[in-house]
Amino acid sequence: MSSPRRRRIESQSAPCHVLLGRKLIRAEPDSGSAELEFEARPEFENGMGRIQGGFVAAMLDSVMGAALSTVLMEDEAPPTLELKVSFVRGAEAGRLVGRARVVHKGRSAAFVEGELSTPGGELLATSSATAILVRVEPPGAR
Repeated sequence: MSSPRRRRIESQSAPCHVLLGRKLIRAEPDSGSAELEFEARPEFENGMGRIQGGFVAAMLDSVMGAALSTVLMEDEAPPTLELKVSFVRGAEAGRLVGRARVVHKGRSAAFVEGELSTPGGELLATSSATAILVRVEPPGAR
């Protein structure tokens, strides 16, 4: 991966990414894919001792955004328009792995799929998203 695109993904350290313990494992522009690691903290647990679904959805949204970032131009940003999550089994606190790939990128919208699993490969949730592509001022253009 080219270093500017990798830096773009690694620099996406918004407070929500810090909260989720997000770490880039790999990003591949040729395949429009990404893999991230997350740290699901005990504070994310619901009353049943599993990670609350909103945190799982946030992790999936994050990894799908990273995959999409591998194919974006410098002046494009991809706000999520729609996010669908299918919960397969409850996630426990600890390390989780997210993988995503761009299904299609057009001129004004993109479609992405993702999954969240345990480090051992046990599937926890799947997702799909639609993002609108908006023009932004490239970094350093001011």
